This record gives sequence, C-alpha cells and structure tokens, in this order.
Amino acid sequence: MLAPRAGMTREDVLRAIARLTIAERARLEATEALREMGVIRGRRLAEGLGQAIAAAFYGIEPPTTVGFDLETDDGTLIHVRTFHCTAKRRRAAVDTPHQAYDLLLALRLDAAYAPVEAIEVPREVVQEYEHQGRLSWTKRLARDPRVRHIPGYAL
Repeated sequence: MLAPRAGMTREDVLRAIARLTIAERARLEATEALREMGVIRGRRLAEGLGQAIAAAFYGIEPPTTVGFDLETDDGTLIHVRTFHCTAKRRRAAVDTPHQAYDLLLALRLDAAYAPVEAIEVPREVVQEYEHQGRLSWTKRLARDPRVRHIPGYAL
C-alpha cells in the first residue's frame, strides 16, 4: 500500500473518503431514479443515457427493451454507440454492429455525462472505414462529406 504524501494526515484521508462516499451514494441514487424513469434499462449507464439522448434528438420514443436500436417513423434503423469520455481518455474505437441498421450514431459524453458531440454515419460509410469489425472515430472519418457531425448543444 502506498504511504500518504508528506504533510497529509489520517484525517485528510478520512475526509476525502467521506466526500467520495457521499458522491458515490448520490450517483447510485441518481442512477436508480433514471432506472425507475425507464431511461436506463440495462447495466450500462452511458449506453442508456446515449439511447435516451439519441431518441430525443430524433424525436422518437426510446426502445422499451435493452439492446434494441432506434427506429424512426420512416423506418430508418439507427444503431447508437455511446462513449463516456474524460479529459485524459477520449475513446475512438467503435465496435460495428452485427445486426441490420441504416445509420450509426456515435455519441460522446463528457465526464459529467453531458453530450459533447456525435457523428451520424451511413452503413455504407461504416463498411468502407471499418477494419476487423471496428471503426475508428478519426478526423478523416468525421470530415467525410457523407458523415454528419452533430455538436453537443444540438443533442
């Protein structure tokens, strides 16, 4: 076990643990409230939030079961992939779906789960850019004229 830094007291550590405990309890309560509202249906918080954000963006109801993608009123199937990112960890690898879909919506959330940005990629573009079942959210992909960039404020 690592020793506390010089000048740090046992009380400093205990106060930090108490703050962490309060924050964790608040996170668990908020997660449970989102579950009760039906926003989160599975075990993955970011995935549930991403589905809810995407459904609101497209003006449709989120699916009622876990693992199903969105379907717009005109029958367009949208596969949603959500990334919870931090300043030090900006995820870019997207597992491509195996089931049928028309559009892939890749959505980035910040550390506080707020939408940062998204890209909407047609299936044929995904197939061009993917490698071994993975798509990388690169500048090249985002700049492709067939890819729609959606800023966080629009989500």
